[in-house]
Amino acid sequence: MSASPEPVNYHHGNLRSALIGSALTALEQDGPAALSLRALARSVGVSATAVYRHFANKDDLLAAIATEGFEGLSAEMSARLAQEPDADTLRQLVILGEGYVNYAVAHPAHYRLMFGKRMVERAAYPALSKASAHSYGMLEQAVADAVACGDLPAVPVPLLSTLAWSLVHGLSTLSNDNLLNDKQLPASAELGKTFTHMLATALKHLAQPAE
Repeated sequence: MSASPEPVNYHHGNLRSALIGSALTALEQDGPAALSLRALARSVGVSATAVYRHFANKDDLLAAIATEGFEGLSAEMSARLAQEPDADTLRQLVILGEGYVNYAVAHPAHYRLMFGKRMVERAAYPALSKASAHSYGMLEQAVADAVACGDLPAVPVPLLSTLAWSLVHGLSTLSNDNLLNDKQLPASAELGKTFTHMLATALKHLAQPAE
């Protein structure tokens, strides 16, 4: 019996995108531990050598996907802010929260990888480190602006930023893990809007001087 032919080399310019797309499908189904570059090569009909021309190893591929995720998250939040250029500082925080939750639930495979254990050492991947810092920096800047104008209490910005991030991150994770099953709760996107508004309102109350 003749041996199976090797996959033909993939010469199309979109191979990198095709590999990332196929990897995302595999991540959603089986998680990062089960991802194999050789299996990925077969899924798009190329040789393993062609895959290694784009990604040195599996962690390199996962870092590229996580980078794409953070860039998409920043783009989502920026686009929403651009729709309301005159929003005050607290409304900006709510907009960022809405965008964060919306992106997370719309891209669960990206999101799980972005904050998974494999991507903790982001400094090893400069593009990933830059993309994640930019995304979080949008929140920190919005918090700093709100503190500066008195809409948030005079609490250290890193503390308030972590508080706000914890809320939307926790909500996104619960939603993606299908743990928000109470029928009295609204959909995740609406819940993100409600929760971030409640947080912003509560913090603004704390910023007001006692009578």
